[in-house]
This record gives sequence, structure tokens and C-alpha cells, in this order.
Amino acid sequence: MMNTTQNKQAEQTTIARLTYAAIAAVVLSGVLAVAFGFLFIQTDLWQWLSGAIIAASISLAGLNAWRITRSGRVALAGNWLVGGITIPAILFNLFVEDAVLVFVFLVVFSPLAVWRILYQSKKWKQSLLIGGVTGLCIVLVDLLTPFSRISTEPSFYLTLMAWVVAVFLGLISLYFASRIFLRQSIRIKLIISFLLVSVFSGGSIALVNSYTAGIVLADEAGAKLKSIANARALAVGGLLVQQVDLLQALGLNQILQYRIDNANTEYSGGPAEIQAEIEALDRQWLAESDADPLVYSRLNNPLASELLKFQETFPAYVEILATDRYGALIAATNRTSDYYQADEAWWQETFNNGQGSIYIGSPSLSESSQRLVLAMAIPVYAAHSRDVIGVLHTTYDLTALAGLLPKTGFGQTGRFDIYIGGGWQLAWKDGEFAFTPADIDPSTLVRLNSENYVDAPYHPGTPSFISQSPVEAITGEEFIGDLNWTLIAYLDRAEALAPVRTQQLNNLLLALLIIGLTFVAAVGMGRLLTGPIIRLTGVAGQVSAGDLTVQAQVESNDEVGSLAVAFNTMTGRIRENIGDLEKYARQIETVVDVSHRLTAILDLSDLLHQVVNLIKETFGYYHVHIYLLEDETLLMAEGYGQAGAEMKRQEHNIPLTAPRSLVARAAREGQIITVENVRDDPDWLPNPLLPETHSEMAVPVILGGKTVGVLDVQSEKVGGLSATDEDALRPLADQVASAVRNARAFAQAQDALNEAQELQRLYTSEAWEQFSVVHPTTDYEVRQPTLLPLQEISTPEAAAALQRKQTVDLRMDGNGSAGAADRASSPEDAAPEEAQDPDGNIENALATPLRLGDQIIGVLGIRDDNPERRWTKDEITLIEAVSEQMSLAIENARLFDNTRQRAAREKTVADMTQQVWSSDRLEEVMQTAVEQLGSKLNASKVIVQLGTKDELLSK
Repeated sequence: MMNTTQNKQAEQTTIARLTYAAIAAVVLSGVLAVAFGFLFIQTDLWQWLSGAIIAASISLAGLNAWRITRSGRVALAGNWLVGGITIPAILFNLFVEDAVLVFVFLVVFSPLAVWRILYQSKKWKQSLLIGGVTGLCIVLVDLLTPFSRISTEPSFYLTLMAWVVAVFLGLISLYFASRIFLRQSIRIKLIISFLLVSVFSGGSIALVNSYTAGIVLADEAGAKLKSIANARALAVGGLLVQQVDLLQALGLNQILQYRIDNANTEYSGGPAEIQAEIEALDRQWLAESDADPLVYSRLNNPLASELLKFQETFPAYVEILATDRYGALIAATNRTSDYYQADEAWWQETFNNGQGSIYIGSPSLSESSQRLVLAMAIPVYAAHSRDVIGVLHTTYDLTALAGLLPKTGFGQTGRFDIYIGGGWQLAWKDGEFAFTPADIDPSTLVRLNSENYVDAPYHPGTPSFISQSPVEAITGEEFIGDLNWTLIAYLDRAEALAPVRTQQLNNLLLALLIIGLTFVAAVGMGRLLTGPIIRLTGVAGQVSAGDLTVQAQVESNDEVGSLAVAFNTMTGRIRENIGDLEKYARQIETVVDVSHRLTAILDLSDLLHQVVNLIKETFGYYHVHIYLLEDETLLMAEGYGQAGAEMKRQEHNIPLTAPRSLVARAAREGQIITVENVRDDPDWLPNPLLPETHSEMAVPVILGGKTVGVLDVQSEKVGGLSATDEDALRPLADQVASAVRNARAFAQAQDALNEAQELQRLYTSEAWEQFSVVHPTTDYEVRQPTLLPLQEISTPEAAAALQRKQTVDLRMDGNGSAGAADRASSPEDAAPEEAQDPDGNIENALATPLRLGDQIIGVLGIRDDNPERRWTKDEITLIEAVSEQMSLAIENARLFDNTRQRAAREKTVADMTQQVWSSDRLEEVMQTAVEQLGSKLNASKVIVQLGTKDELLSK
């Protein structure tokens, strides 16, 4: 029952996942179909329409898979979904290039994803086989497609979308493949690994070869195209130069020069009169017929005859005319529209304010002949000077130029265009050589300025190799370069990259052969390598479990054997590293422990003794001692054992400037000095008390950047001290420095405290002695009426407390004689022994000194006549606390009395001073002083004498 429920749940899960996959395929392909349809509307390219149809077919396959899934036939639905994606992907690759990775990953991903949903990776071999074969078909289609395809490269967004989709599908395919890979046995993993290595290596080699060969061959094709463009551009420039040369030869005609010169001399008056005359003739020219004398004279004169002869010799010159220096028409082969030519741009540019320049205009369509023509003009110079006397103008038929740019071009698809500028070109259109808007994209022209060729669409939908060359004259005439004409040569990419395609196909076949051979070898080698690897894996498992003593068996001398050797070496190093780490951890732990113990020691001598003992016993050194720096001498402050005690007794020391001393050197340099073999070191200073020393390390003890001492450790082994010891002793030396500072500071503070306490004791004693003189009564009592006065009672407990300087507990007889007394200054003290008199009168007395610091100023005592009474710990603590407070209160009262007396004296002095200062005569001052002193001091006689020292001494 449970199995049936689980099967139903699994089936429902499969149906749900397959439904989601079908919906995703429908949605994505639908979006793709709409996008391709939009591109078709924009570009009118049939390839985009084909792509839209193929994408729509994927949507239909997804809808059908969804329908079949709802009926429960999930296997059939999955096959429909896989076929509906892979087959259109192959077809779509027929119309679009530069997206082969998208299609390859798509056909690899689809079977993996769908069949994993259906079979939980059980048919991974079939899915990989179908995906691999379909991907291979896509690559072959990409290489062998004979007709032109649209490219995504010109569109940044299409290229970006293609790469994003390719990376996304590739990562998902890699995810599914890795999940399948992890579930396989080691033999399968080895076979797959070998196969992947062969695929990646063979594929990488093929890709690199194809890429490099493609670049080289493409560069060669581009360079060839560039050279063709250069040659044809020079031919165009040469043609234009040839026509200009013919015009210049005509300009040297003597009849032409003579007629123009005569026309210039026939004018009279100033420039305004000449201009008015020419404008009048221009109006006449426009109004009259060809029979008009003016018109007839310009079309039928010796110069016109010369121009006609030139035209007959060179029929490409459709029209020729000559003007004088004022722009008036002199002669022409055909009637012109105007008589006055100086207002024309070509005339002004050619005359150039009398400087003269060659003019070549833009192509145009002749209204009379309906042929493309080119306006050209040259200045006419005087016979024996460079003075411009007129202008010679012609309209040149561009048929000859069209012959330089044949319809068939070069190769099968090569063509030439001339980019004139301003978005216009000379090119063959519909079988005619025409002046039309340029086909080339302006951005492509910008790229061509810095590159020999570019790979971009020239005519819409035709990926091409494009190159350009500026139209120039081989002889370097500037007027040709000033035209800024550019010859564009283009060749269909398919024809340009035909050698590349052949090379790529050869590389693909070679890669497939290598992959096949590698697969066969992988199957055979997988079994051979599986056994040692499995056993090595078992050893690795034992090591991972914590058994570092296990060793892998070296079964061969190949890589697996080397791996076993390396594994054994690794485990050995791990053991060594763990041992080193444990040792270092113990040293660090020891340093921390020693540091904690040192911080608790405040006596300098005890501190240094503990330091040398702890370091020696903890680290196992041969000997340890410490030097402290006093002025310019290093004094041996403490050493270990008998040798250390003997050196301390001898007051062993080393001058700071000693040249042969490692200790002095460490103190001077502030650096750790380590000598692995002191017997070979010239700076080593031997000590007869330490004959077994073979290595030594001197660690400076530094505090606040200054050396205060040196910690010297020695070993009986050569090389017995290493960097590990340095790492351990360096922080320990710092702790020693801090501990020495603390000990010295504590000693200084203790001395200061003792001195202050002694001064306080002396002050208190002196104050109470003075107080006793002034106040002779110092006994105060509170008693019951039935008791005798204090003076009549023996108080041995008070005497005992004063003598012992501590709290005492006495048991006394009725006469006040004390029995045995025990100290009761702490709660742990034992009860006193009893001393009975014959009458059995027993009193319990408790007395404690009144203390001010170390000074005793009195005694506080209490008695109880109950013989059973025992003073409890709390009562003893209470009486001691009361005595402390009484001592403070008595001292405060004494201090207050002193303060009051001092205030009274100050007031008396102030009053007397005020009385004395109130008099302004000497006699009154003296009289007032005598009276005040006598009154305040109750003196019977007061004398005040004035005079010098000698006078007073003589009296």
C-alpha cells in the first residue's frame, strides 16, 4: 500500500515537472517567434521569417507535449519535447550563424533535463548520446551550409542575448551532467574523465587551430581585399588626373590664351561698369535665341572651333566652355544656361581670387544625355606668366569610370563602390552605374579608418568582408586627395572564409578521430587503473579517519604509483607537521604559563630566580642566566644551579663594550644573537663554570625601546637552539622586561609606603604626646552605679592588649587577677583557659587596642561577670570594628580641637593686628601693642624696645 502511494506521488511529481518544462518551452519559443517576426518586418530578410516559423514549431511541440502530459503519457510527452527542441535547433542553424554554441548547449541540455525528470538520470547514456550526436550535426551544418546566413554580430543585443543564453544553458547542462557524474562508479568516472580530457584537449586544439587559422586566413583575405581596393582606387585617381591633364593641355592652346586675353582687354571703365555690362549681356543671353549675334558669336568663333575639335578627339567631354577673368562666356561647344558664370561655385573655386585652383565637382545626372557626368574646371594662365586670365570648364562623362568598376567585380561576389561623401555613392544598381544613397553604414566607415578590413553586412542581409582605400593619384596630386572619395571593396563572407571553413572541417574531423581513439583507450585503461585507485582510496579513508600510520602500497611505477608515493610522503609530512605544531603549541602554552606566573611575583630577586628556573626546567636547556644592565655594565643578576650561584657570588659581569661577548653584542644591537656552534665563533666568551656549552642564544630584554638586560640560554648540543626557540623566548623576554619593571616599581612603591607610614607614625605619636600634655585626663568610663571607679579597678586586660598590640580575651578572678589568656584577634582563636579563685568569682574581660595606623592611642575593654560567658567570633569582630571607629573619632576630635585652637590664635593675631594698624603715630602703635600683648597673654610686664642691633645688644 505504501509503495503504491509513493509511486503515485512520484508520478504526480514527474507530471508537474514535465508540465512546467513544456510551459517554459512554449513561452520562451513564443517570445522568440515574436522577436524574429519583428526583425523580419524591420529588415525584410527571409532568414528571420524562417526563424520565426521554426520558433513557432517549438511552441507547437511544447503545447502538444503539455496535452500528452495531461493524459498521463509522460514518456511520449518527454520525447515530443526533446524532439520538438533538438530538430528545430538543427534547422534554425541553417539560417543564422554565430549562434552555434546556443544550439549545441540547447540540444545537450534538453535530453538531460527532460529525461532526468522522467527517469531520474537512469538513461543518462541515451540522453548524452542524443545530445552529442545532435550537437555534432549542428556543428557540421554550421561548417557546411552553402548559402549565406544572417549574423548576430552586427546587433549588440542579439549577440549579448546569444551569449547569455549559451552560458545559461551551458551552466545548467553542466549542473545536470555533474549530478549524473557524481553517482557513477570510479570506472565510469575515469572513462568519462578521459573522454572529457580528450574532448576538451581535442576540442581546444581544434578550436585554437580553427581560430588561429581563421584569423590568419581572414587577415589574408582582408589584406588581399585591401590591396585590390588600393589598386582600384589608384586607377580611379589616375583616370581623374588624366582628364585634368588633358584639360590643362587644352588650356595651353595659343588660340585659347589669345582669345581670352583679348576679351579681358576689351572692357572699359571700372569694375562696376564692367559688371553692369556683363549682367546686361547675361540678360540678353537668357532672352534671345541661338540666332542672336551674341549667342552666335560665342558658339561660332575660332576658340569654339578648337573646343569642338578637342571634344571630337575626346568624346567623354560632354560640354566644354571658356570664360574670361570676369566670368563672361568666351566660347562653348554647347549653349549654356547663363552667359555670366562668375556667380557659379565651380567658377569661384577655380578662379580662387586670381590664384587659380583645379576644381572637380560631385557626380550628377546629365539632363540631356541622362548619363552620370562630373564637372571639372581648370584656370587658364597667361602665355608667359602665372596670371589667371580665364577659366576652362567641362562636363565629363563617367562611363569610363564605370568601366573601372565592373559589374562582375572580382571573384564570384566581389564588388566595388565609390563613396563620395555626404551619404552618397557611385555604384552599380539594377544593372546601371548610378549615383545613389550609400549602402555602407557610417560606423563601418569609421572602423575602416583604423582597420584593413571589417566583417560586417554591406548590402542588407549580406555578411561581407569590406575594405576601403582613399581615391588618390599615384603621382600625389592634392586635388585628387581633396575630393575625399573612398573606394569600397566588398566580398561576401562565405566566399572570403571558404578556406577557413575547409580548415575548420578538417580540424573537426581530426578532433572526432582523436576523441574516438581516446574513448577506446579510456575504456581499456579504466579497468586497469580502477583497482589501484580504489585501494588508494581506501587508504585515504583510513587517513581521513585519523590513522596517520597507514601506508599506501606502491603497485606500479606509473602515475598511480607516484600518487601512492606522494600520498605516503604527504601523510609523513602531516605527521611531522602535527608533531611540530604540538611542540610549538606546548612551547606557547609554556610561555603563557610562565608569563602568568611571573606577573604574580613582585620581588625582583625572587622573580629572576623563578625566571631562570622555569625556563631551564621547562625547555630543558643546559644553562640559563639573566644579566641586568647597570650603566655600561651587564651584571649577572641570576643564574641556574650551582654555576649560576657561583657566578652571582663572584659578581660576574660583562662590559657593554666587550668585543668578545655574545651577551654584550645582543645588548648593543638589540637583536637576538644565535650561535649554533660556539666553539667556531670568534665572539664567544667561554666560561669555565659551563664547560659543556656548544650552542648559545642571547635574547635582549627590551623595555620601552631600551635594552635593560639579556636573557642568555645555552645548550649542550651543536645546533640545539633554533628559530623555534627564538619565537618562544622573544615574547618571554618581553614578559621578563615587564615583570622586572613591575618588581622594581613595586619595590619603590613599598619603600615609599614604609617611609610614609613611619612619618605618619612619628607625627601621630608626637601629636598625642602634645595632646597628653595639654589634656592630662585621658581615662573615660561609663559604668553602672554599683561598680567601682576605673581608677580603683585593676585592668590587666588593657595592659595585655597594649603589650601584645592585639585583641585579648582574659578570664579573671574576683580580685582582678588574670588567669591564662589566649589571643583572640581572629575568629579562629581558641577559647581562653579559666583561672578560678576559691570563691568562684570569675569575670570575662575583652580588650582591644585603639589604633591609628601602627600607633596605639588607647584601649577599649569590656567585662562580663557571667562565668559562663564566652565571647563569640561576631562579638570579637564587632568590638574590633568599634575600636577602629573610636580611634578615627578620637583622632578627628583631636584634630578638630587643634584646628579650633589654631583658629583662636589666628583670630587673636588678627584682632591685635587690627588694633595696632588702627594707630597712625609711633607712640600710639607702641602703646597699643603693649596693651594688646599684656591683655591677651595675661602678662604682668610687656616691654618693646626700638633700635639697631648694636644699640640693643649694648643695653
